[in-house]
Amino acid sequence: AAVCGGVFTLLTGALLFFNRFLLLTGNILFFPGVTLAIGLDDTLSMLYRNKRGALGLGLGFILIWLDWEMLGFFLQAYAIFVLFLPTVLTVSYDACGQIPYVGPIL
Repeated sequence: AAVCGGVFTLLTGALLFFNRFLLLTGNILFFPGVTLAIGLDDTLSMLYRNKRGALGLGLGFILIWLDWEMLGFFLQAYAIFVLFLPTVLTVSYDACGQIPYVGPIL
């Protein structure tokens, strides 16, 4: 629930002309929500494995905090894309493997 609340708050903050309060609230909800969803060990290993994504998340949070909301938001969006793309591709490939007539082709 925290991840969904964080994503909703981040998107609402971006739609409302990069509202700083909503973007910071979304970050506060999103980061612990991801940690609760996948576990602390997996979160830390993902951040250590992909240092460019971890640096982008941290720098984006600092930029939002320092009133550079637009740049911080886009930097965080890029970092989330870099961090979660391999996981999303693996999960979607495994899910497509379960579909009849498509699974055997993959």
